[in-house]
Amino acid sequence: MSSPFLRALLYILLVLGSLLINAFSLASTSAQSHIDVEFENEGRNIEKLSFDQLAAITPAVSLKVFEIHENRERIYRALPARSVFDKVFGKDWRKA
Repeated sequence: MSSPFLRALLYILLVLGSLLINAFSLASTSAQSHIDVEFENEGRNIEKLSFDQLAAITPAVSLKVFEIHENRERIYRALPARSVFDKVFGKDWRKA
């Protein structure tokens, strides 16, 4: 990946996925409301969304993952990144 935009997008995907999976696994809904995700493009802050704002963009989906270190399947709740990115960056991010 030579493009700074692509590297940033990959980083955002990884961080967002991790945050959202962790957010949905939290037991307390009050703890979830304090989670904020900041979106940037080329070092410029685009938008900052709370957990509740992210959840309002798109319905959560279930992800079944085999956790090799636990030797069992787990089901996580996550938000589809495409829907979130469409809302934050517009559809132009897909061209990258």
